[in-house]
Amino acid sequence: MISKFKISLKVESGSVQYNLGYQLYGALMERLPPNMCELLHRDGIAPLSQCFVYDRRAEEYCWQICAFDGILAESIRNVLQQQSTIRIESEGIHFSIQDIATERIASARELMLQAKEAFENASLIQVKFVTPTSFKQNGQYVLYPTVQMMVGNLVHKLNALNSDMVIEDEYAVNQIMEGLSIHSYKLQSANFTMKGIRVSGFVGEVLLKPRLSEPLLEIAKLLFYFANYSGIGIKSTLGMGGASTAAIKARVRTGSEHNK
Repeated sequence: MISKFKISLKVESGSVQYNLGYQLYGALMERLPPNMCELLHRDGIAPLSQCFVYDRRAEEYCWQICAFDGILAESIRNVLQQQSTIRIESEGIHFSIQDIATERIASARELMLQAKEAFENASLIQVKFVTPTSFKQNGQYVLYPTVQMMVGNLVHKLNALNSDMVIEDEYAVNQIMEGLSIHSYKLQSANFTMKGIRVSGFVGEVLLKPRLSEPLLEIAKLLFYFANYSGIGIKSTLGMGGASTAAIKARVRTGSEHNK
């Protein structure tokens, strides 16, 4: 169902001035077989998401690729195994590949179990937008992540990118949208550069407060856990909408704190 590749990159020459997700996507396309390029250019949601971020903790750049098709995943694996460097000629940048970590989720059931474990006892759901993110509505870019847009986008992607489980109950989806609220947010504008054009977006984080029945809460957990792989919003195949989600658990107060 999902194959994830996390590639650690070191800059050997040049300087990274802005997000290079689109340029790395181009480098990947140059190396994939023609039938895989054709697959990614078909109408609809492409079975691939990828993003490029700087990992401050590890002090290195990271390129994350997620494939939602088995043959595509194998093709990407073959490409990566044959490369020790990645050159972005248009930017004059040369990366060396330091490490490639892989992860595979075989089924929707496995994804659900991981989501349940990841968000167990969560009082809030943290959503970090790690690369410029945007939505499109009535032909205009939307620079703020509403609950309705996030949930709607994730349902659309989950339904398109797996054949094991489809969420078709519109009433349930509407209930999830109504039962999630934005508790707090810390966002800032950020542009994404592709083909010499800057696409307006945002980065940062929101905290979501769920007030849902248990069955609907499980679906919400699944959707926001899936966001780690699918991304959120538009152009996630090209490097936008990279997301990282986590549970914020309620603090358990000790007896001494209750007595203060």
